[in-house]
Amino acid sequence: MRVAVIGAGLCGLAVSYFLDAEVTVFDRIGVGGGASGVAAGLLHPCPGKEGKRSLYADEAMEQARELLKVAEDAYGAPVADCSGIEGKEEGITVWMDRYLEGLFLASGAELSVELIDTIPEGFDAVVFTVGAGIASFCPWLKVDYLKGQLIECEGSFERSVIDEGYVAVHPEKVFVGSTYERRFESEEPDYERAMELLGPRVDRYGLKPLRALSGVRVCRQGHYLPMVFKLEENVWALTAMGSRGLLYHAMYGKKLANALMMSHHILS
Repeated sequence: MRVAVIGAGLCGLAVSYFLDAEVTVFDRIGVGGGASGVAAGLLHPCPGKEGKRSLYADEAMEQARELLKVAEDAYGAPVADCSGIEGKEEGITVWMDRYLEGLFLASGAELSVELIDTIPEGFDAVVFTVGAGIASFCPWLKVDYLKGQLIECEGSFERSVIDEGYVAVHPEKVFVGSTYERRFESEEPDYERAMELLGPRVDRYGLKPLRALSGVRVCRQGHYLPMVFKLEENVWALTAMGSRGLLYHAMYGKKLANALMMSHHILS
């Protein structure tokens, strides 16, 4: 079975790992080149502004922890700080660059760095796991686009904390975030705008701002659960992770991979 996975972020790599198939991952930038790569990496059961425990949080956290171990083994070094997040139960700070690289290595997939603007041919199945890019393939999809910016800082901080925002502590990096911009002209980082919104928090924690990072999340309208659907025969999509990509990527990636393999087995 040959499968094309479009998008080398959290969902794409999770699907690729769980597929018992020959997988080619397509991404115009590379592993973690989109919103997944600039995520703060704060994994816990209660993301979102309301801070309530998410649906299926127990299963999602269990699956995410399993993938963290898989990625760590493949990477050959720790990919997360499991000592906790101040202000959240069950908190883990995932070091996204290491985790995504480790997950890609564990998947055994082939990477093709190119822009895909049509459904690729020559595969038994195709899975779209793109975020903002889903608009090119599903313009009818009812979703919202939310730009999130964070500030990479220099300074000493003991461990990650979540209050009205967050401070995420990575090896040799500290990130302060995040903005929630529903109206934006560009997906690119806007340092002045980011500092306007996040600067007081940077100052409060005594950190030195270095640069702004940004990513665009796709959010489902009316609910926060991701969207999984079939575009056409043997073509699937997994998108609209919103702020819960890190929480849900392993669980939904495994479910979609299993459904895809079962469908292929029945048809063959």
